Amino acid sequence: MGVWRIHASQMHSNGFYLECVETSTPARFVADDLTLVVDREGAALWTFEFAPAFRGGKNDIAIRIFSERGMVLCSEPTNRRVILLSQREADQVDTEGNFAFNDAWEVTPDIDDVEVDMFLEKYLDED
Repeated sequence: MGVWRIHASQMHSNGFYLECVETSTPARFVADDLTLVVDREGAALWTFEFAPAFRGGKNDIAIRIFSERGMVLCSEPTNRRVILLSQREADQVDTEGNFAFNDAWEVTPDIDDVEVDMFLEKYLDED
């Protein structure tokens, strides 16, 4: 698991780029095949929709993340892989009726990162 930063797209109001901030290589941005690339020009543009809260931290926002082709960014709990799946694949359940994949992510604004705050602040609940 690592720390990821969201970079808002200037061209798409609901779009963003994902950057891994905990890597020892110069490749930090996520491409559409889930490899890491050096800069935003080679990175995938991701979009999101809200998801039901599942841990509910004070400033956490639960989202589902989609590729430009409409694939869902998921994690596989058994081996902790991150994969892209179709909606149908992401909705699979195991023999006990539990979802086979996690298709929601929690994001938390970084109070020290103005760019991320501006992108996410409109989704925070006011107390």
